[in-house]
Amino acid sequence: MDAAISRSPVAIGGIGGSGTRVIAGIFLELGYYLGGDLNESLDNEWFALLFKRSGLWPVEAHRMDIAVLSGLFEKVMLAGGRLTVEEERLLADCVSGVTKEYPLNWRRERRESIRRALVPGARVSGAWGWKEPNTHILLPELMRTMPGLRYIHVMRHGLDMSLSANQNQLRLWGPHVLGREVAVTDPADSLSYWCAVHERFLALREKDAGDRLLLLDFDSFCVNPERGLREIAAFLEISLSPEEIRCLGKNVRVPASSGRYRAADLSVYHRTDLAFVRELGYRI
Repeated sequence: MDAAISRSPVAIGGIGGSGTRVIAGIFLELGYYLGGDLNESLDNEWFALLFKRSGLWPVEAHRMDIAVLSGLFEKVMLAGGRLTVEEERLLADCVSGVTKEYPLNWRRERRESIRRALVPGARVSGAWGWKEPNTHILLPELMRTMPGLRYIHVMRHGLDMSLSANQNQLRLWGPHVLGREVAVTDPADSLSYWCAVHERFLALREKDAGDRLLLLDFDSFCVNPERGLREIAAFLEISLSPEEIRCLGKNVRVPASSGRYRAADLSVYHRTDLAFVRELGYRI
């Protein structure tokens, strides 16, 4: 891939458990740099420290801080040198601020990891990006501050997702996105959150995103990974040979949890949410 795209990152997100790790693994195989501080799920921990905070909601009210944090994040991803006074202030806030997600020691470790990465001399010269499921929450502002940003939103069947044990996003963002209290153990609340997230994403794509956003149906991707990989390659404007596509897709499998909703009581869900799931092409 051409080094000229080094400042046009690609982000991968979605609701937790939707298959983003599989897609991130493919990007690593393609040679993308996804950051120097990744967890076992390939989440970019620098991004998590800076942006996975409910204190940034509503995002429109924190536009200036998000812009500064975006510059900080791009700087650390590209080993761009020293932080400004404002970047230092916001980094300190990220570490000291109360969060439901991460303990203080974790936040301090991420800060030190950021400082190590800022040392010049290891600049990224090729394709780069990140995977962090929560990216979609701040996507409108990130697209403003990173004009070249492209984003892949990974989507799985909403009813399957509502029965997942991973309801971290519902806990952190559900009250903000839905505008009410939520119960993280309630599949109906989980599905309502899933619907609201995808309605928000589709509205953004319709409004002003052009060709910068890709909605990737992970259920379909697992059934036919070669078709999905061709879709990703077209989105990235890269060429992949049939052999490369075969190799990239050879380990993709349909999740064992696929279709688990069939054993669920559908009467607990809101009718409008079930209608939206059908509208997106999923069978119920």
